[in-house]
Amino acid sequence: MCKCISLIGGIALTQDNLLWSDVLGLLKDRMSKPAFETWFKETKAMIEGNNWIIITPNEFSRDWLESRYLSEIKEAIYSTTKEEANVAVIVENQSVGVSQLDVKIESILTQIEFLTQNEKVKILSLIKDKFTKEIISSKPQCGEQNTENSNYDEPNRISNLEKEVKQLKDELTGLHTEIRLLKKILANQNSGDTQEQG
Repeated sequence: MCKCISLIGGIALTQDNLLWSDVLGLLKDRMSKPAFETWFKETKAMIEGNNWIIITPNEFSRDWLESRYLSEIKEAIYSTTKEEANVAVIVENQSVGVSQLDVKIESILTQIEFLTQNEKVKILSLIKDKFTKEIISSKPQCGEQNTENSNYDEPNRISNLEKEVKQLKDELTGLHTEIRLLKKILANQNSGDTQEQG
């Protein structure tokens, strides 16, 4: 879902990238022109709440921003929004699987991190129960015939299983991306906490 705001030079600017442009303006004023042109000129951002995903054109840029400019990015975001931000930096081709839904899920998972252990166990149990019930209710029971297709034969069953396997692979790929982003956000939060304590 694109939150398109305006069209400049044939490129649709999203609300996220308009905010990111403001942040970039601050960063540009705080560093040399060559440094800005090299590391920030080709970046984009996806924002959900206080979770910012900065998208770079390549792994080298990602690694450099994470290791050298993460605190400056967070400071510029705070100066622009007056909110503390969780920041993850990813490579553009990795962002293909990152949708607004992924960002919402990431935001929910970040909120779960602040719960007590008992609250986490309860939420995970509720989620597990819900999805287990959905899976069980959607499968034909032993001796039952599939009501959606009365000719439920072996080729159809194999085809359906192949579709389910593909869907599971796609979901696992998405989860892998989300886990990687969450690890980066948590690592960034932990490094920020360590710096504040020091």
